[in-house]
Amino acid sequence: ICDESGQILQEHSAPMDGTSCTYILERKKGKNKFEFYVLSRNIRQQDENQKTYHDHNIYWDLAFKYDIENKLKDYLNRNPQLDYVCIQGEGVGSVQGNPLKLDRDDLYVFNFIDSDRGRWTSTDGKVIVETMGMQWVPILDENYHMPDNMEEFKQYADGPSAVNPKVKREGVVIRNPRDD
Repeated sequence: ICDESGQILQEHSAPMDGTSCTYILERKKGKNKFEFYVLSRNIRQQDENQKTYHDHNIYWDLAFKYDIENKLKDYLNRNPQLDYVCIQGEGVGSVQGNPLKLDRDDLYVFNFIDSDRGRWTSTDGKVIVETMGMQWVPILDENYHMPDNMEEFKQYADGPSAVNPKVKREGVVIRNPRDD
């Protein structure tokens, strides 16, 4: 997707330095039967008592904090044609040494996925996630133009965090706004 000058129009957002969190609600055979999956990067978290690499189970703590299972269930009930719905995000706060210097654990969603459409664009996914009362990773610019040189881009990527401007961000993620 190019503008008149031939530059690629892309959106980018701030990556979050924390732990990967995935939440899936799958519709099972039969009326109103669902299975809720809470996953870290490589492991399904069976329940809130499961040991993790962290001093607490941040995956389940965030699921409870945001009532994710019920929000995904509500979404599936309003969209009966869907087999599943999924959100993926970054759990931040008391993990990885808390590089963002936050005073609480939080979830920043970066993917919204469903069984019919697959991964939604960031701009569309953000709307849905925010109506569920959750937050999307900060979108820094929806019409970003790549600079002509790497030094300029590197300087931009090393800017302050949108979540806590007192610390440097981990970098930026670039996505095509029309085709994530």
